[in-house]
Amino acid sequence: MPTPSITQNDDNNIDSLRYQIEQLQDKIKFLNEADDARRDFLAHIAHELRTPLNTIIGFSQILDRHTQLDEEQHEYLTLILLSSEHLMSLINNILELSKLEAGEVTLNITEFDLRKLLEEIKSIYHAHAIEKQITFYINFEDVPQYIHGDETKIRQILDNLLSNAFKFTDEGSVTLAISEDEQGTQNESFTLHFNVADTGQGIKEDELIKLFEPYQQTTTGENANKGTGLGLAIKQKLINLMNGQLQVESTWGSGTTFSVCIQVQKSNRQTPLTQTSKIISLDLSQQHYRVLIVDDNADNRQLLTKILTTAGFEIQTAQNGIDAIRLYQTWQPHLILMDMRMPLMNGYEATKKIRQLTDETHKVPIIAFTANAFDHELGAIQDAGCNDYIVKPFQVSRLYEVIGKHLNLSILYDRNHSLLTERQPHLASELRSLSTDDLAHLVAVASTFSVEQVRSIIPMLPPNLANYIEERLNEFDFDSIIALSSAKTG
Repeated sequence: MPTPSITQNDDNNIDSLRYQIEQLQDKIKFLNEADDARRDFLAHIAHELRTPLNTIIGFSQILDRHTQLDEEQHEYLTLILLSSEHLMSLINNILELSKLEAGEVTLNITEFDLRKLLEEIKSIYHAHAIEKQITFYINFEDVPQYIHGDETKIRQILDNLLSNAFKFTDEGSVTLAISEDEQGTQNESFTLHFNVADTGQGIKEDELIKLFEPYQQTTTGENANKGTGLGLAIKQKLINLMNGQLQVESTWGSGTTFSVCIQVQKSNRQTPLTQTSKIISLDLSQQHYRVLIVDDNADNRQLLTKILTTAGFEIQTAQNGIDAIRLYQTWQPHLILMDMRMPLMNGYEATKKIRQLTDETHKVPIIAFTANAFDHELGAIQDAGCNDYIVKPFQVSRLYEVIGKHLNLSILYDRNHSLLTERQPHLASELRSLSTDDLAHLVAVASTFSVEQVRSIIPMLPPNLANYIEERLNEFDFDSIIALSSAKTG
C-alpha cells in the first residue's frame, strides 16, 4: 500500500491551524492580563477608599461608647456614622458587582430565624411608613420559623426592594408578602416567594428592559436623584446565585410589583437559636498580651492602638514590613495585625519572612487587614501565612472576635443587649400593654436617632419601660429601642 504524501495544500492547512492557535493563545494571554489588571485596580481603589473611611467609622465607634457626650454631640456623631455608612454602601455596591461579574461571590449558608428577620424588617419599615404617612402591610404567617440559607443576602435583597418601594411611594401603601411552596420531608430545598408591591409612580414600559442593567436609572429614579443604579443589578445576580428569579410588573402612574423566588433548605429545629449579646471587650485578667500593629496609615495605627490599649493590650506599631520584622524579632508579640498593602515591604512579604523566622511550636498568629474580600486576595493572604483576616472598615466586635479566637480569650458581653423578655420579664408585660400604634410611634421616633425626640415621649410610657429606654439612650443604643417591636411579638 503506498505511503500517503503530504501535499502543499496540507502544509498550508497546518500553517493556518498553527497561526489560529497562536492567535487564540495571544487573546487568552491578553484577557488574563486584563483580568489581572482589573483585579489590581479594584484592590487599589478599595484600599484607597476604605482606608480613610475605616478611620472615620472606627473613631466614631469609639466616641459612640462614651456617655459623656451631650445630646447635640450625639446627634452630630450619628450624622457622621450614617453618612459614612452610606458612602461605604455605595463603594461596596461597585465592588460587589465586580465580584459578582467575576464569579467571586459565594453563598454563606447558615441556619437562621426567618421570622425574626422579618420582624426586624417589619419594625424598621413600619417606622418609615409612619414617617411618610403611608401604610405598610406585611404578611408572613405561613412561612417556617427556621431555615437554612444566606441570611445576609436575603436581608440585602429585601432591604433593597423595600427601600426602593418606600423611596418612590408618597401616598398609598407598600406591601411585603412572603409565602412558600408546599413542603416535603425535612432537609429538602423549597422555594420562598417575596412580593413587594407599591402604589408609587411606577416605571415606564420602555424602561423596564434596562431596569436590571448596571448604572441605569429609570425616569422615576433620576427624578429622585439618589443611588447609583446598581442596586437591582446586584440583587438580580444574588438571586440567580440562589437559583432564584426576579421579575417586575409595573404600570406608569399606578405602582410596581417585584416578585422574588429563591431556593432555601428546611430546618427541623424545635428550640430557639441562641440569642447573642453585644461584644464590648476581651477578658485579659489571666495574662498580659503584646500586640504588634503594622500599617502605613498613621490614622489606622492610632485607631487600633486606642481600641486595644483601652481593652488592656500592650501595643507596638510599625509602618512597613521591614519595621514589622525587626519588632517581631526584638519584642516577640503574642499577635500581629498586618496591613497587606504598604510601601517598602508589603504585608504579604513581611508575613512570609516572619513565618521563615518562626518556630512551628511558637507560631505567632498574624491577622491580615485588607480593604477588599475578593477570593483571589483572600487566597493570597492565606498562602502568605496569615491565620485570619479582617476587612476594612471593621466593626470593633469583629476585631475582638478574631483576636479572642486566636489568643483563646473569653469575650465580654454587654448583658443589657440580651433579649428584653428574657432579661427583664416584668418589662414584657408593660411592653404588651402598649397599643400597636404607640409602639410603632416609639420605633419611628427611635429611627430618627434623635435623643431629644425619644426622650420627649418617655414620660408617656410605663415606668419600667421608661427606665429601660432612658438607660439605652444614655448608651446611644437606638437599635435596642427599635428592636422592642420584635421583643413584643417574640
